[in-house]
Amino acid sequence: MSGNLDVTASYSNLFSVDIIDFNADEERQVVFNFNAEPLTATDYRKIEVRCYDVSGTDGKLLSENLIGQRSIYLLCPGATGDRVSFISTAPEIVYNRGTRHIYLAGQNFNLLKNKSEYDIKVTPLNGSQPLTVSAENFILDTENNTADLILDELMSVGTYQIVFDMKDPTKKILRLTH
Repeated sequence: MSGNLDVTASYSNLFSVDIIDFNADEERQVVFNFNAEPLTATDYRKIEVRCYDVSGTDGKLLSENLIGQRSIYLLCPGATGDRVSFISTAPEIVYNRGTRHIYLAGQNFNLLKNKSEYDIKVTPLNGSQPLTVSAENFILDTENNTADLILDELMSVGTYQIVFDMKDPTKKILRLTH
């Protein structure tokens, strides 16, 4: 099986990656994608990684052939009906000049459809002046709950927050540290 995202993976249909000729004291990296629908509350999701020696078993995963295992817990943010939540941003590190893209994924992005209701600001955590991103540089895909934030201004090196500054004072300001 390949290491590509398998959206049909479940408890009864496990995601697996075959590593051939693995030896003691050897290290290999396996990349896989994790996709989870947000719950109504923030919670941890558990990933079990188990390694089996399947030689001579016709590929069957037998408990007596378990050679190693590890549990990994991921914190997954929750979301409620009328609230935008962010699950991921990519890339984690962005250059400070040139045209850069920050890809956002989350839930309820349809609440951001009317771009006249908010300003997007990229705010340095050191208290410096924030950059305002034009609405044209925020490409929103409400069907897939993704967005592309395009930065084209020179920025100083540092840590920033992406701030959706709502013009209606009764609505919450959304902040995403990047």
